[in-house]
Amino acid sequence: MLALLAPGQGAQVPGFLAPWLELPGVADAVTWWSAVLDLDLARLGTSADADEIKDTAIAQPLLVGAGLAAASVLFPDGQPQFGIPGQPAGRLANTFDDVASNVGVVAGHSVGEITAAALAGVLSPESALVLVRERGRAMASAAAATPTGMTAILGGDAEAVLAGTAPTHELFRRAADAAFTGARTLPQNAFKVELAKRAIVRVLSTLA
Repeated sequence: MLALLAPGQGAQVPGFLAPWLELPGVADAVTWWSAVLDLDLARLGTSADADEIKDTAIAQPLLVGAGLAAASVLFPDGQPQFGIPGQPAGRLANTFDDVASNVGVVAGHSVGEITAAALAGVLSPESALVLVRERGRAMASAAAATPTGMTAILGGDAEAVLAGTAPTHELFRRAADAAFTGARTLPQNAFKVELAKRAIVRVLSTLA
């Protein structure tokens, strides 16, 4: 069984979209999606620097657009049409018919879940991109309202890791203790609940 996993924020690097744009149909699709988003995905994915594409409001729609573009050319029989105005209907006029018929399961990490939903036919590419645009904007706005951060740690000695994150040492320790003891209550203020609520409301309003 073939599985597709769509990456999450942090997977983007400067120029990562460039080779995909050389493949048949991809540049046209990216141009159309850029119009839908009012973002120049081609420029962002080819010539923008790391700081620009690190912005959550940019990174999220860029990653979903790149994921859709990559998936569209996995199965080369026929040219993807993507529902672009003016293009004739084709084998992939429903966007990812070949993906759906050749792949057993799709999944995504974080924002990649939206890419996966489009690949599975739950959302159209355009709906997925509008949703992720609003998601990215809402998350960027919430993050800008108060100092925040995120750390991903793979492996390592627990004490050494905690010692290296002194400002949040106690928060990490209590969260780890909760995980190991099965407790469901994390330290107060571990999550900015009110900011999250605002972001959720903003995203949901795009679906109304």
